[in-house]
Parts: sequence; structure tokens; C-alpha cells
Amino acid sequence: MKAASWLVAVACIIVFALRLWIAFSTPGFSGDDAYWNIRQIEHIRATGMPLYDDPLSYGGRTFVFSPVFHYIIAASTLVLPVEFAAKVMPNLFATLLILIIFGIVRRLSKHDGVALFTAIFSAFVPVWFAQTINTLSIATFAVPLLFFVVYAFLRIQEQRWRYFYLIGLILFSFTHPLVLLFVLGLMIYLILILVERLHIDRTEMEITLFSIFFVLWSQFLLYKKFILAHGPGVVWQNIPPDLLSTLFQDITILTAIYQIGILPVLYGVFVVYRYLFRRRHKMTYFLIAFTLAAVLLLWFRLIPLLVGLILLGMFLLVLFSKWVDFYLKYVHTTRFHKLQPLLVLSLIIAFILTSILPAWLGAWNVQSEAISPEGLRAYKWIQEQTLPSSVVIAAVSDGHRVTALTEKKNVIDNHFLLKRDAKQRLHDVKRVLTTTFSVEAINLMDRYGSEVILLSPQAKRELKIDTLAYAPSRCFAIVYDEGGYEVFVKVPYCVVEEVA
Repeated sequence: MKAASWLVAVACIIVFALRLWIAFSTPGFSGDDAYWNIRQIEHIRATGMPLYDDPLSYGGRTFVFSPVFHYIIAASTLVLPVEFAAKVMPNLFATLLILIIFGIVRRLSKHDGVALFTAIFSAFVPVWFAQTINTLSIATFAVPLLFFVVYAFLRIQEQRWRYFYLIGLILFSFTHPLVLLFVLGLMIYLILILVERLHIDRTEMEITLFSIFFVLWSQFLLYKKFILAHGPGVVWQNIPPDLLSTLFQDITILTAIYQIGILPVLYGVFVVYRYLFRRRHKMTYFLIAFTLAAVLLLWFRLIPLLVGLILLGMFLLVLFSKWVDFYLKYVHTTRFHKLQPLLVLSLIIAFILTSILPAWLGAWNVQSEAISPEGLRAYKWIQEQTLPSSVVIAAVSDGHRVTALTEKKNVIDNHFLLKRDAKQRLHDVKRVLTTTFSVEAINLMDRYGSEVILLSPQAKRELKIDTLAYAPSRCFAIVYDEGGYEVFVKVPYCVVEEVA
């Protein structure tokens, strides 16, 4: 046990160093949301309060969110520079998941070797490794917190762990709506226990019911404004239907398996089937419940795709450890027990080929989406060469970069809650960037008081265009064109007038 603990600590150090090496290979961040988080962190450093009233997003709006993650990163900037802390702290949180998975699997399998094997490879679930290295994502904090609460629940019979569980649950409830997945998992767990007629002691039942009602109350308290404004549609975050469909259209079963890892999917599903229909084991049912919860939320598109795949991959990997334990015990009882080291080596090689290699390739692919030096110069040009009151039209995937790097107003970004005209704005921005008629573009730009258009390589790929069809022209001048980034400015005297 002591040797396994030392080995998992060494693994954490190696993984943490590897993640930082990749993260610092580029100066910026790979995701657009990272720049919104950076603005929040910088505002907390400057004023002590989050930026709830944002004068730049959508030309001016109010945000409602929980700033726990941002306060933690902002606190770390007391000793670290902002951009350094924004890369180091999320990767530290992500690395801590290795320790939590080690604890869960050791409790599930009672086998240190299996726990060590699973914990190390949990760091290389492809979608987790690739999407959390350089994106400053709150998922890097919320996912480990979810698994910590799961681990604490598994030890709920121990009094001190009840306190850890309650502290973790309260922190999680006021950190991220992902806590609702935990509640759904608890509900499914209760259903499985009742169906299988397994015993559940009073303490476990009371804490489960308390958790469900507390989480639901806390989420209503935090997000009641969203619920009252959007009704049932709040679960889809008010994302315009056209955009919501595109978020899931590129994912197939094979793509999902690749992102999660072939071995966890195949053998994790086998364990789910084995214990749902052939065997009964309370702790395994508990973990199966969260796997089913992730599947349901993904199926009904109630959770962001990448977050859903991350959770599904992690829970399937934990269940996969049950198969590894069974596999090793079975081999030990056969005439091939002397070949067990070779069989374990073959399993490790298979994991390297199907998980570590895709994770490595995925990480560098995501890194390629970070803003290039040419892109930074494009945003710098807009910041320095346009009026402070300027409004910039850019694709929805560039909205937060516009506000963070240019300090100008955008027309739209990917925070749609409380914006009743989000669907119309998304349509109008798409038309400005894809129309072939300059008159239509001018009319739409005047609607939002905009004179500047930014076209990034990512926007070109998403919209399947090479440049603006109507520019440069008499009414539109191209003022920056480098590295795939283009900035266009509308000539002031070009207006659309109605003639009676």
C-alpha cells in the first residue's frame, strides 16, 4: 500500500509536469471561454468582485454565475502572474483527479495494483487530457470535485468522512451546475437499490435525501433568475436551436469511443451489463448510477458535449478497473498464470495505443487552436486603432476574445442566458459574415452600431468561407490580413436609406 501511494504521487508529479510543458508551449489559451474567465479573474484582482455587469458582452449585459473557481485562481495570483496562474492552477486541479481515482478504485477493487494502473491511465482519457490542458476551463475544478464527493460518499460510514462529504457537497453546489449530475446519479442509485432489494442503512438514506434536496435548493437559489426567464428551456442554456444542433452533429459513436478510449468503453460497458443483469454489488451499482446519469444527460443534450464525454469516460474507466481485477484473478486460476506479467504488459501497451496516443495527439491539436502571434496583432490593431465605443462583429466562437483582447463591445458570444434576442443576433452575425450583398451587411451592422468585422481562421472553418464575399469594396476596407486573420472596417459614409 505504501509503495503504491508513493508511485501514484510520482505519477502525479510526472503528469503535472507534462501538462505544464504542453500548456506553456503557446503563449495564449486554446478556448474562447478562457478569455471570459481571464476577465473575471482580473476584475476580482482589481476590485475584489466578479464582473457581473459587463459593458462589453452583447454591447452590455448582466451575468449570473458562481465565482468560486475565479476567486481561487485570483487568490493564486497573489504569488503568481495572472497568465501563469491561469495555466498552472487548472492543471494542478486536473492532476489531483489521479489521487481521487486511485482512492475510489482501491476501495472498489481492494487491489493496490489495479488502483495504481487505473489512476495513472485516468490522466490520459483522451478528451480529458486534450480539453483541459490550456483552456482555463472550470471543468478542471468541477470534475475532480465531483469525484471527491463520490469518494467521500463511499466512505460515508466513517464519521470524519461525513464532514468531508458535506464540505465537498456544499462547495460543489456553489461552484458548478454539474452538481445536478450528482443528484441524478443518487436518484438512479436509489432506484437500482430498490429494484434489486438491497439493504440501505438509515445514515446512507438520510444523507442521500438531504443531498438531493440541498442541491436542488442551492441551484434554484443561484439560478432562479435563469429559471424564471427561460422556464424549462434553461436546461439547454438558451442556446439557439441552429447552434445547439451543430454542437452535437459532428459526434458519432466511433468519435465518442475514440475520445473516451476503446478499452474503458468496451469493458466498462461489459461491467455495467454484468452487474445490472447477473451480479449484485452495492458499490458497483453506485458507480453505474453516475455512468447512466452521464449517458442520459448526453442523450438529451442537457450537458455540454465535451464535459459529458469526460464524465462518461472517467466513470467507465473506474468500472473498467472492476474488469481488470476480475481478469487478473481469473488468469491466476488458470494454467497461464505464469504468463500474467506478459498479459499485464499487453494490457498496458493496448492502453498506450488506444488512450495515451490519442490523448497526446488531441492535446497538440487543441494547442493549434490557440491564438497565433498574427492573431494577437489583429486584436491589438482593433484595440489601438478603433474608437473606445466601437462594436466588433465576430463569430460567436470569437466573442470572448474580442472583449478580452480588444476591450471593445461584441455583438454576440456563447453566453446566451438572459438574452432573449440571442437567436436573432446569431442569425444576423452569420449573415454579415456569409452574405454576398454589401447592402445587407451594412444594414445589419448599422442595427448594432458596428463598424468593424473580425474574421478568424476558426470562424472561416466553421462558416466554410475563405473571406467576406463583398469586401474589399467601396464600402469596406481591409485593414489587416495576416496569418488567416482579417479585419475589415466599414466606410462611415456607407449607409442604407429607405427611399419613399
